[in-house]
Amino acid sequence: MRFYLLIIKNILFSKKERKFVNIFISIAIGGIALGVATLIIALSVLNGYEKLVTKKLLQLDAHIQITGFGNKPLSDYQKTEAQIFRLIKNDIISIQPFISKVGILGKRGIKEGITLYGIRQNYFDSNKGFQIIKGRIFSANSNQVILGKSIAGKLLAGVGDTLKLFAISNEADFFNNSAPIVENLVVSGIFESGMSKFDESFALVDLNSLQNIFTMQHAVSGFEIKLSSLNNVDSLANLLQENLRYPAYVKTIFQNYKAIFTWIELQKKPIPIILALIILVAVFNIISTLLMIVIEKSGLIGTLRILGARQLQIVFIFLVQGVVIGIAGIFFGNILALLLMKIQTSFNVITLPSTVYFVSEVPLFYQLWISVLVSAITFCVTLIVSVLPSFIASRIQPVTTLRFS
Repeated sequence: MRFYLLIIKNILFSKKERKFVNIFISIAIGGIALGVATLIIALSVLNGYEKLVTKKLLQLDAHIQITGFGNKPLSDYQKTEAQIFRLIKNDIISIQPFISKVGILGKRGIKEGITLYGIRQNYFDSNKGFQIIKGRIFSANSNQVILGKSIAGKLLAGVGDTLKLFAISNEADFFNNSAPIVENLVVSGIFESGMSKFDESFALVDLNSLQNIFTMQHAVSGFEIKLSSLNNVDSLANLLQENLRYPAYVKTIFQNYKAIFTWIELQKKPIPIILALIILVAVFNIISTLLMIVIEKSGLIGTLRILGARQLQIVFIFLVQGVVIGIAGIFFGNILALLLMKIQTSFNVITLPSTVYFVSEVPLFYQLWISVLVSAITFCVTLIVSVLPSFIASRIQPVTTLRFS
């Protein structure tokens, strides 16, 4: 064994007349390291994005949402709420009636389109994703509003400011002269959810106040239902749809955000292609490097054969070299991936447009299995592709090397 180690050390680490080959070895190690780091980071981003978006959606939005078909209001909401509770009381955490209306908020010439969301005061107890970062929750039956962080910034509005609301009432008709709704709303707080859908357009108002503003009496736009588990969300949604009267229309969170969940799944599809390309790069790097070593060390190979070294011994020597190069690339690749992810999480070097990706930071969720999987696959490929140059080296004839030495 010491004989093998001495030969391998001489081939890999000898500095005499080896600058050209050293460059090839460094390139091979660097190529494998970059490939490993790229794949680890890509899998961590996809893993983190799926978990972060899913977590935020489950925190912020309803597991089951009931609305009126064709945006029709649901009348006598307290009776409907009691019926929903009776149907799924064993699986339910909370039921929240809501009103959703569009309007325009203005302040000193600045106007922005918003979605008015009428909710109860206890809404925040079951929707932990909404964080009040300034001010407080609105008072009951008051014309107070809590603005999303982004919309507050666009309006240059702070806690205590009065905003003018412009909206169309339920009875208003564009073909007659019905007067629009004009109300003053006082900003009681500013919330942040981390999701552009809410932060950039939502204004939260007391449910009863919004019913009065839009003269909806005992009607609401719908209900948000949070469940204890999503395992049977589809069957519960079907149960509600079968028992609730028209115009109630039941949808699950996976139906509401089908495009997002489909997009997340779509992002996973290219992973085998990326892995195949990284493997291809590793194959060419290792084969070309080992062949360069074989060419340069042909004299040494001939000498070893003359001294009695068998073909399998020569194969083993060059196979170990390929494995050493692969292990070095895997090691440095893992270190590089961890270093880059640490820099990203600490300094947020790369940001995302929240209007496209729903989050503003690159979500990274590193798990040990990712490194183990990538490293194992890379090692196996390294071992396999090292065989070819090793057999080429073993078939070099001593007479040939001595003739051209």
